[in-house]
Amino acid sequence: TAQRCKCIEQYNGRSCVGYQVQPKGKSVRTDIEKAIKKRANWKNIPNLASERTESGVHADGQGIQFDYPDAIKP
Repeated sequence: TAQRCKCIEQYNGRSCVGYQVQPKGKSVRTDIEKAIKKRANWKNIPNLASERTESGVHADGQGIQFDYPDAIKP
């Protein structure tokens, strides 16, 4: 059963084009999705949601949510 997950993230966005995926350049979302995919061993992350940021913006306490396909152990 899928679980809705909330994560609080902190990042340095100096080398990123912003949070959302852009045609050119590295985005924060791309890195977050890569980490979740590696942990979950799956290809799609349905319903990843977060606030948008501009290029070079840092975050400390930004919230995201996503639907994780399996039960998560604490």
